[in-house]
Amino acid sequence: MADRLKFGLYGLLRGDVDPGTLARRGQLAEHAGFESVWVGDHIALPGRDGEQPRLEVVVAVSYLAAVTVTVRLGFGVIVLPQRQPVLLARQLSSIDILSRGRLIAGFGVGYVEPELRALGVEMAGRGARPDEYLAAMRVLRTDPAPSFSGRVDAAAARQYADLGVHRLVLQPVTEDGSDMEDLIESAGQTLVGRI
Repeated sequence: MADRLKFGLYGLLRGDVDPGTLARRGQLAEHAGFESVWVGDHIALPGRDGEQPRLEVVVAVSYLAAVTVTVRLGFGVIVLPQRQPVLLARQLSSIDILSRGRLIAGFGVGYVEPELRALGVEMAGRGARPDEYLAAMRVLRTDPAPSFSGRVDAAAARQYADLGVHRLVLQPVTEDGSDMEDLIESAGQTLVGRI
């Protein structure tokens, strides 16, 4: 790992949904030497925040992958309880393949109660879902005959495996694993990962 400080640019989706603007922002960040560009995940923000136009983040990062070459592409963070894990695993795998391995994905549980409620997620139960969803996503990406019991449908997992999509492995955030124990302890049973 290089011993130099790396900078990322967050907030590329703020204020404008024009495709040309998004492409320019990503390309300018790349040419300016930023290591990564990041987008946040909100699907249904309430009140004044919901009035600001927003692109859906998985689609926006796919577009950024097509209009940039070297800059890493980050989700900071995907609100996992709002997502369907089999579909999300497929989307992230596809973006990582099309971007030639430039994807970084962070996951969170969400904090905006009206947004979670609008997507059928109770605030009280949102913590258990990411643990299960990340476990299911790992199985989908590493097991040749995925099997999983829980909220995720095992038949859907088998269909995913039959599609022949590259299996990608969640890698630890640290390159050398030096602070892995701290990460595991702070994240509970779920290891925050990088794809």
